[in-house]
Amino acid sequence: MHHNNVERFFTAYLAMNPDSHQEFYDHQARRSPDGSRGFPEGPYGPYLPFINHLTGEYFHAADTFQPSEGLGFTFDALPEAPPPRMREPPYFALFQDVDVTKLGAPRVLYVYVSSGEIGISLPTAATAEEATEEAQEALTEHPNFAGLVGLFFLDVPTGCDQCVVNKLITERVDVTAKLRELNIHPKRAVLHVMVESSTGAIEPLEATPVPAPVLVGPKYNLRGASVASGGSAEPEDVKEIQRLVGASVDGECGPQTEEAIKAFQRAAGLKEDGIAGPVTKAAAIAADGMMRDGGAEVTGPSPYAGRRVITYAVDLATLPSSLRERSKKPSERASRAGTASGDLEDRIDRDLGDAFGRWEAATGVTFQRLQGAGALEAADITLSFAPSGASGLPGGFDGPGGSLAHATHHTIEFDAEENWACTGDAVPAANEDSFWEARAFYLMPVAVHEIGHCIGLGHSANPADVMAPFYRIAPNGAAPPLTKDDIARARQILAVDA
Repeated sequence: MHHNNVERFFTAYLAMNPDSHQEFYDHQARRSPDGSRGFPEGPYGPYLPFINHLTGEYFHAADTFQPSEGLGFTFDALPEAPPPRMREPPYFALFQDVDVTKLGAPRVLYVYVSSGEIGISLPTAATAEEATEEAQEALTEHPNFAGLVGLFFLDVPTGCDQCVVNKLITERVDVTAKLRELNIHPKRAVLHVMVESSTGAIEPLEATPVPAPVLVGPKYNLRGASVASGGSAEPEDVKEIQRLVGASVDGECGPQTEEAIKAFQRAAGLKEDGIAGPVTKAAAIAADGMMRDGGAEVTGPSPYAGRRVITYAVDLATLPSSLRERSKKPSERASRAGTASGDLEDRIDRDLGDAFGRWEAATGVTFQRLQGAGALEAADITLSFAPSGASGLPGGFDGPGGSLAHATHHTIEFDAEENWACTGDAVPAANEDSFWEARAFYLMPVAVHEIGHCIGLGHSANPADVMAPFYRIAPNGAAPPLTKDDIARARQILAVDA
């Protein structure tokens, strides 16, 4: 039953990510320098001696990346997929280039964050089994515990061809939520790691062959010095860019780093000048966090294909306190007539109108706001704010930070517990004491992204696209423009003539 349920979840994953088979093929083709040990006849090849009774051929590793119907069975129900969502760029404890041939056995890495030293006490017990269970509980219940990751491999590394050929692996642990909970500024964060071996022995990282992790994520002041040959950027900022673009990490921006920056810019569709300024930094940060984030593609064909008018409505009764309180403060914009509540509605209408307007300009499809009695019921798309636990979509929200919004074809929900701001609002600058409290998110760039999901777009692997899964804004605080890929995909899915 356990293995069958694992297969059920894996089948749901394949339904959400239909390109997995091609990803496997491409990955295996690169598994060794000469290509002779990769796909299709390498270690991850035929499953001898098992034969697929439907084809008469040996089962192959590639068969695990096709729907279960191809293996002769189906499931009556699959787990419900969470909706696609945007989230804040994460901070990771990055374990880079771990040599599995030096580990001797699989390990589990328990990661902690603090602003200084911490103590981790492991209990003793009458039996080894009790000691292991109690130690694991003590490790995960520690107030500074941020997450864990396993370093697993087949057999003893020295006896596995695949591990010898591909001995370096990289793993990461998302520590964003714990940094926020403990109000630790990333620049003051200290990472601590305890390591558990397959025998249950637990020891500090320093006593193992596992290299120390580094904290990676959006740690830059994007308005600070650009990283460029002959520039004035601090060595630590240069090192972080070097890690993100795959250059040698030495803190000096020389020709090799400049070429690595150019290669990244070329891949991200940015101006190829070899200078890591605000736009390149933001894209590199997003690219470092890029991964399948658990958000599904919006499944099924778009209900708006061929439509020339799509309506939307906003549930103003759900506007969160962050927007209502900000609307009562003096605005840096020119004074406007009307009450605070009226001003807030105008600002919401403007930002959401601009967000829909971007897709309207790109596709030629008209997005029309409905207002008044019955608007929420009549509209094609409804927009609202929902607190943690009250979201009407699977997965819910996670409180401040993390997931910011999610969408279906007919709904957009924003996390009501975020610190939201409208275009032009003054957002306090973060400092060493208020980094997380001052963190605010502008409504418009999130809305632009979620509208893309409504019309049928999934997440993009290009960090320059609006449909990339992580929140970012342009250097002037505005939403990034739609890219050529964003526009082409939207026109295709909406069946808009070129």
